[in-house]
Amino acid sequence: MTNINKSIEIAKNLILTGEGKEKYMLYPYATENLVGLFHQIDVSGKDCLTINGSFDQSLDMALMGAKSVTAFDINPLSIPYAELKMALILTGYRKEIYFGFLNGYYDVLESLAFHPTVFEYMKKNISESSLVFWQEMFQNFDKRQICQKLFFDGYHFSEQKDFVNYMQDDNYTKLQGMLPNTNIQLLECNIRVLPNMLNKSFDIIHFSNIIGYQDTMYEGKNREEKLYTYKDLLETYSHFLNKDGKIISYIYDPFNNQGCDEVPIFDKDLRDKIFSGDQYSYIYFPAYFSDAKDGCLIYTKK
Repeated sequence: MTNINKSIEIAKNLILTGEGKEKYMLYPYATENLVGLFHQIDVSGKDCLTINGSFDQSLDMALMGAKSVTAFDINPLSIPYAELKMALILTGYRKEIYFGFLNGYYDVLESLAFHPTVFEYMKKNISESSLVFWQEMFQNFDKRQICQKLFFDGYHFSEQKDFVNYMQDDNYTKLQGMLPNTNIQLLECNIRVLPNMLNKSFDIIHFSNIIGYQDTMYEGKNREEKLYTYKDLLETYSHFLNKDGKIISYIYDPFNNQGCDEVPIFDKDLRDKIFSGDQYSYIYFPAYFSDAKDGCLIYTKK
């Protein structure tokens, strides 16, 4: 079975039965304050590695002038979704059509939501495999099924624009000019296998909020061991950093301490004990979901 046929089978099962919901449902937009992050982290002219996810991190990196973006994700459906977003932008659709097309998860009655005519015009800008994937979706399911079964619930882009750079003001139009000049590579793999697939070094590595998933990544270890294992992971990836390169780990509301027994990264004392030394630092900015602050643990290669 080819990769795209496997992705089609996963998506069909997800829509028809809900099988694999937690593993394969897509995030329509980012859930991080990318404005706060990229106002403190400069990616201009730099080679970047990032989680694929909603693909918004990659789009913001392109907007900010990244030289290249390598985006990886264990979820195979994230690749055709990323290519769908790129195709919409590269076709030259104005912002209202881009967000109208993608907002079906929020408002399935939106007239533009996953509209086949919009898709027809952007086919030339999408890879053959992703074209096959989305043609299968449109031929077998209506937009309500696609919107409500493939995507997690989210917020309308107008509620998110304070937190994602390319959604703001004229930045979407600017992104249309920047994206063709950004070398983008999409990979399907998990974070532990990825080092075997990399053949270049990076200035910026963005691990999104993977640091919050220690229980699922490192089952069978105690709280302290889980964070030490993640620290070892950062050390592994440091070999793929250029001098002064940074690895970014996003932490939602890091001073909350709620749930720290289950998710040890929220235990500030334990976090500070393990991620000590001058190669570690933090940045903070307004939180996405609350009046508190989000933050990022930064590893800098000395």
